[in-house]
Amino acid sequence: VWSYVETPSVQMRKVTKIEALSYLQMEPEALYCCGSCKLEGTGCYLVHSIDGDPYTIQGLPVNALINWLMEEKHVELVVS
Repeated sequence: VWSYVETPSVQMRKVTKIEALSYLQMEPEALYCCGSCKLEGTGCYLVHSIDGDPYTIQGLPVNALINWLMEEKHVELVVS
């Protein structure tokens, strides 16, 4: 069993009400995301900085999981 804890932080840009409403018109499903921002879409323009793994912020610490899988020999990197 794999267990991992990371505490990333996100600093958002200051945006006007018009910019925020415009963003939500482009990405209405962002209302259902943490912080009402989709990093993988146009929401990346709302982010000033990220301290930590962006994948963790999106819900799965991909880099840490891959490292663990490789350390435990569950997967290996194959370059062809």
